[in-house]
Amino acid sequence: MWTDPISLAVGATVLTWVCTAIGAAGVFITPRFSRSMLSALLAVSAGVMVVAGVGSLWIPAATLFDGGPLPGWLTASAVAALGGAAALWARRALAGHDPATGRRKLG
Repeated sequence: MWTDPISLAVGATVLTWVCTAIGAAGVFITPRFSRSMLSALLAVSAGVMVVAGVGSLWIPAATLFDGGPLPGWLTASAVAALGGAAALWARRALAGHDPATGRRKLG
């Protein structure tokens, strides 16, 4: 039953939809969130994103770069660090930029 790729894709889609719906339902049943609850939710979401990034991006990249002159983990880490540096540079370069007018905000 669960060997057909279409069934697996539909099952995974439904599972992620149900998990997202359950997580979002907390907004409707909780009138207010405390600061500690928001911090805990932010920590969980950051952890999920780290696991997703490592599992779907870094490990395959390290495996792909294994045949090169440097160890695959080192090459993948260097590329990830360069990407992080580029994101920080773009954030700093665009800080204060108003997309509506195309000019820098003063002040």
